[in-house]
Amino acid sequence: MRSLLSQAEQPESRPSFLSRQFTATRTTKQMVFDIIFGIAAPVLCFLADPIVFKGGFMIGEPVLGRYQLFAYLFSAVAIAVLVIWLFLEQYLEPYSSLIGGVFMGGTLFSTVVGLMILPFSFFGLVLLIGVAGFTPFLTAFVYLRNAVKAFRRSRHTRVELKTAGALLAASIAIGVPVIISYQVELTVSQSVEQLLHGDAVQAQGAADRLAWLPVVPDHSLQSVVLAYRREQDAKKKQVLKKYYHDVTGQDIDWRLRMLDD
Repeated sequence: MRSLLSQAEQPESRPSFLSRQFTATRTTKQMVFDIIFGIAAPVLCFLADPIVFKGGFMIGEPVLGRYQLFAYLFSAVAIAVLVIWLFLEQYLEPYSSLIGGVFMGGTLFSTVVGLMILPFSFFGLVLLIGVAGFTPFLTAFVYLRNAVKAFRRSRHTRVELKTAGALLAASIAIGVPVIISYQVELTVSQSVEQLLHGDAVQAQGAADRLAWLPVVPDHSLQSVVLAYRREQDAKKKQVLKKYYHDVTGQDIDWRLRMLDD
């Protein structure tokens, strides 16, 4: 009898810290953490990016410059979905599996980026700037946590339906940016070719098309910078310099110095 009373008097054990991170409910601290490291920090890192998708600090070429446009497009989708989910979660239960799939894609993407820039992040710690390089891992955790929460809030009881919905959403969230970035890369490549080897009318038209694009990956214009370096004719150099400035808003001489460093 005493043993039963003593067991009843014992307080219920509190769930572990890790298990509390993946419950269906969300605490205020989790909300703040998700907003900071799932929304604000990634956006700030993109804007102030010194080495990952945009070059300019210590190394001439960005580490993942070839994937710049895809990274921007996919991150824009993932962050937008996260914003909607955080503030309208209770209204989105019918779509929880799809949303969870987008977040799983975000988890994978952020983890891969974090691993690929890890050496630079450790090196940057010496200069007290590498802490930002670990942001992708925190962002990956935010996406993972919300993916689990979304799956748990899903009204579908069958695991097969949840998995199919998640895979479909992840495929669309990743596949559409891949297709768009490929088409843009193709347009940029053709425009750069006309810029370098076309007549004046073709070159101006190509520069106008490039200037119209919201993002032109830095590596795509490297051939223009190299052509500017090789060019001996002063007038042609000035034309290339003008076109480069029209497209990027930057001075081609500054970009050339970054490449040579």
